[in-house]
Amino acid sequence: MTDDRLNISRRTLLAGLGTVGVASAGAGLGTTAYFNDTESFEGNSLTAGELNLRLDYRSTYTTGPEVAFDSMSNGNTGINYDSPASVDRVPDTDEPMYVLSQIPDLRYETTGNPGAQGQVYSENDWGDVTKGVDCDGMYEPIDSDDLGFAGLVDGFEATMFDLPDVKPGDSGEMTISLHHCGNPAYLWFEGMAEVDSDEGIVEPEDAADGTYDDSDGTADGDLDDLMWVEAWYDTNCNNRLDAETSEADIVLAIDVSGSMLYPNRGGEVDFDGTQAANGNALRGVDKDNDNDLYRIDVVEEATKEFVTQLNALLPNADVRIGVVFYGTTEGQDIDLNGNPRDAVRDVALVDSDDSALVNDTLDDLREEIAASEGSAGKTGTFISAGISAASDLLSNVSDPAANQAIVLLSDGGDDQDPGNAVQEATDAKTVGQQISSIAIGPNAEDALLNTIATGSDGSSFYDVESLSVSGTNLEAAYTDVAASISGGAESPFYRGSFAGLIDLLEGGQPFDPRAEPFEIPDPADATCVDPGVYCLGIEWYLPKTPAEFSTLPWQTPDDEDEATFADQVSARYGDIDYETLNLAQTDELTFGLRFGAVQCRHNETNENPLQAD
Repeated sequence: MTDDRLNISRRTLLAGLGTVGVASAGAGLGTTAYFNDTESFEGNSLTAGELNLRLDYRSTYTTGPEVAFDSMSNGNTGINYDSPASVDRVPDTDEPMYVLSQIPDLRYETTGNPGAQGQVYSENDWGDVTKGVDCDGMYEPIDSDDLGFAGLVDGFEATMFDLPDVKPGDSGEMTISLHHCGNPAYLWFEGMAEVDSDEGIVEPEDAADGTYDDSDGTADGDLDDLMWVEAWYDTNCNNRLDAETSEADIVLAIDVSGSMLYPNRGGEVDFDGTQAANGNALRGVDKDNDNDLYRIDVVEEATKEFVTQLNALLPNADVRIGVVFYGTTEGQDIDLNGNPRDAVRDVALVDSDDSALVNDTLDDLREEIAASEGSAGKTGTFISAGISAASDLLSNVSDPAANQAIVLLSDGGDDQDPGNAVQEATDAKTVGQQISSIAIGPNAEDALLNTIATGSDGSSFYDVESLSVSGTNLEAAYTDVAASISGGAESPFYRGSFAGLIDLLEGGQPFDPRAEPFEIPDPADATCVDPGVYCLGIEWYLPKTPAEFSTLPWQTPDDEDEATFADQVSARYGDIDYETLNLAQTDELTFGLRFGAVQCRHNETNENPLQAD
């Protein structure tokens, strides 16, 4: 299938950065368009699927205690920087951080949220709200019952900021949210250097190479080589790279009721009838000998991937995993061999990087449900018992200093006492255990599962309406859960010069929010991403002393072993001194960022949509 037959969507945004003297920059986002078509004949209809990528963004600027906005120009939100406005300062930040431009222009409608009326959202509130913007651009404000309209970037080019007078010691950040709507797609992003010039030579810059000849001794601008950046997948879209926790104990509470497996209870995901469709009991549990796929199969594979993600997000942390299986009422049921077993049972915490023990626990989960022939099998879901067992496991064996978390997964509700399930969750959260709940399938009781999760610091609710054969939508929920449990730890993929980042992204690279740190996968290995909101964060900093270059890391996907920014810069300039810093004076840097989406189906090679004709 050629590129023009694939559903491709592209968008572009612009932004700007500058340095001592004069400098401006453009950052652009590009992606998504969608096609939509309906054909009808004799009462039947064919409707083309949708693939649409919309964008929002926020760019901030941190200047230090002395703030002068006289030379700043705003982006396209109408923020006036000719006179400093306290409402444009981001609340709850250690240093003065100001919003340069943002879409949507989110501001508090009442005082004390934590900002004043009219003040821009805090970092966490910005992330929470933008993650909730739907594909129609509607969102729920923090302090209002009236829905807002985000006015996302969709089919037009936007400028995020233009800074013509950045000083050494200044820093800033930009977060771009990709609102991926429609069908699963491969996501791409591209960096483009548009202007990289000296824009005139001033005396300190002229003297940097030891001569006064109206040249600084370099062929082009130096701002992009002397400015340090860090780029990461901003899982919670809060405009900052969140650090990892040092210790975490997690209990997976997995629903093993009959509807997770039996076809006559809706348990099939991809069912061709090779297994008995009528009985409650599954006659065979060997996945290698049938072609059917059940909910519990998808859960098994996604849960294993979840453990792998935790290890990647927390490479230096002590992480332990426990499992609770819960189904019908407390007491016993009958296993596949006709033997009684506890209806609610747990597996003690084990080190998450002990793959043999983890896989032994999570392998063949069909056997946790399947009953012997003639047995009624599991018939209900006892969520309260699952939460209680998970909480007890943490309370009895977990280190009090560890980040304690319960991940509850169910395709139903609580058949015994929903109120008791809420109370068990409240008790667990009271002792510091965060709860994330995942609802799968159309019959899950979303309201109950949401109540169970809501109210715990960092906890969340995820609604997976349907399970795909690939399981990517469940894996996407698990990705967010992993980031929450890890203390918000997020995956950087580049640290070094701005020029190096643009070189890395030149021509387009797969945008994979589930990639491991400092990894950009080959196109054929990239994740097919389900619809949702995915964010990219880029922080920049212009060092103010030569010594600072040695304190900043240099890490790339090609070589994740950490060197220093001084190593990268000295490879071009030799020894770094104040004359080296002067090379950036009056330089102009303009750049663009584009994002693209291309459908996964019938696209085995994951063709780059940013390079398609």
